[in-house]
Amino acid sequence: MTEDILEQQLPGCRILEFTRDSFLNSALVDASTGETVYTIHTQIGTVSGMRTSLQINDSEIVSITKGAILQPDNIAFKGREPMKIKDWIRERTFSDFNVAQTNDSVIRYMWANAPNSPRSGTISLCAQHIPDHPIAWFYASVASDPPRPAKVIIHPDAFIMQDAVIASLLADEYVDRSAARVHFGGGRPGAAPLVAAMGHNAYLS
Repeated sequence: MTEDILEQQLPGCRILEFTRDSFLNSALVDASTGETVYTIHTQIGTVSGMRTSLQINDSEIVSITKGAILQPDNIAFKGREPMKIKDWIRERTFSDFNVAQTNDSVIRYMWANAPNSPRSGTISLCAQHIPDHPIAWFYASVASDPPRPAKVIIHPDAFIMQDAVIASLLADEYVDRSAARVHFGGGRPGAAPLVAAMGHNAYLS
């Protein structure tokens, strides 16, 4: 299990490590037990486009499809009809179907840069109505010796919505992919923070 200053201050958190620097083909392993919690598989077809599947024990819980002919880019959660990706996550903000509402309003969650992190390329997730209480973090990999893999840290307050947390990382990368190409070509800074954190080739493998 990898550790750093932030993790040491957050007892009880769950650490899920990527086995590859890829949002398309990888696994997420529980750092404390070695158990594979999620697998990510991507298939690419001329007509069907790019389809990424997030699975638990070979059972698909979320699929994300982009670039299919005559079909909008969509995300589909298990047991629900597909919806446009941008209708679920926009500007790094999304909601979780399984989390109760507060004050008759749907709770919205937002990924944002974590400026106080001891490591660059870190983003954190907060409920919009509690912006000073992060419930998840994404850390880019570090080319150290030994290498430190990319990982997601889940606060106990977010255990109930862990699937949505992982899905939002994958979906946000899809939303920002075109912006990432502009950014890496000298375009607008700040585009595609997840892709930038993982590295330019993260979504190509």
